[in-house]
Amino acid sequence: MMFVNRRVYLVDSDAESRSALSRVFNTVHLQSVECESAEDFLRAYDPQIESCVILEVRLPGMTGLALQKRLNQKEVPIPILFVTGHADVATAVDAIRNGADDFLQKPVEPQRLIDRIHTAFERNQATRERAMCREECKRTLAQLTRRENQVLMELVQGRSNRVIAEALGIRERTVEAHRAGIMRKLKAHSIVDVVRCAFAAGVDDPARPVSDSKSAPVEPYNENTVMRSFA
Repeated sequence: MMFVNRRVYLVDSDAESRSALSRVFNTVHLQSVECESAEDFLRAYDPQIESCVILEVRLPGMTGLALQKRLNQKEVPIPILFVTGHADVATAVDAIRNGADDFLQKPVEPQRLIDRIHTAFERNQATRERAMCREECKRTLAQLTRRENQVLMELVQGRSNRVIAEALGIRERTVEAHRAGIMRKLKAHSIVDVVRCAFAAGVDDPARPVSDSKSAPVEPYNENTVMRSFA
């Protein structure tokens, strides 16, 4: 297992512990940066490099948990793995509740730690990709007209063209034209793609009101109701 263009920050006041882990990471080409304190990490952190943090709980100055909360407040997208000689259940629960990827007690077997770091990187990459997809879908949906947005809200509820036309007080052919416009702007190959984009952007609440529309029965979302909207 090799790590390319990835970095791990070793935040621990114990120089011997940092050096030992740094030597382990060198064997898998994982660049490491040693930090004696949370403050050192904040000065050294480079957001342009995909990274993770190996964090001790007890540190001089700001504690490991305090650093974790600081990073959460600033919405820094970096995996955090606590590797500590001061583990207790309450601290572990607090760390995991606040989003830590792992909480391990020293001494930790090197291969186990490498595996956990790899998992954290992969999980973080998937999260970042979903976030990028969400933002791209939001930008694309912002191009829709008011009426296209109304039609979209009906589509994600699994309604057919006929039901949408009745709900919005327009002709069925007009609904078809708006659907075509939505698909063109989203560069979608099917209504499945449209619905996926809408869900990725957060447009997934069947109870959300549609402006200037007549009331129509709302069916709970499931695959069958969405499939009926493809016709």
